[in-house]
Amino acid sequence: MGFRPDYLRGYELYVVDGMNFSYVKGSLRWQFFDRVLGLGKMVPISQLRTFPLQLYLTLNSDVGYVDDPFYQEGNPLSNTWLWGGGVGLDIVAYVDKVLQIEYSFNHLLENGVFLHYKFTF
Repeated sequence: MGFRPDYLRGYELYVVDGMNFSYVKGSLRWQFFDRVLGLGKMVPISQLRTFPLQLYLTLNSDVGYVDDPFYQEGNPLSNTWLWGGGVGLDIVAYVDKVLQIEYSFNHLLENGVFLHYKFTF
């Protein structure tokens, strides 16, 4: 666990190896901005002259477990329950481009600001 998309928020800087793993990711989202912005004649392509933009405030909580029966001495995060969470801002543009800015923390009392993106083409 630790490679996109299989990561827990708060553990972005870790890779936890093992035979198998499971996790549950939960988020509460509140949409506080939903507008279509007009860019006018600044953009030469007519299909891109409108810019749909949505902003969401998120509250996140993730829990997971990595099973490593062979190398648990060198892998201190395996064979233990991992919990991470935090708050974030999701910026959605053109319906399918998402930029996430999250303040996350984990059970080791480590914290930080992390950027995630999802661009589908």
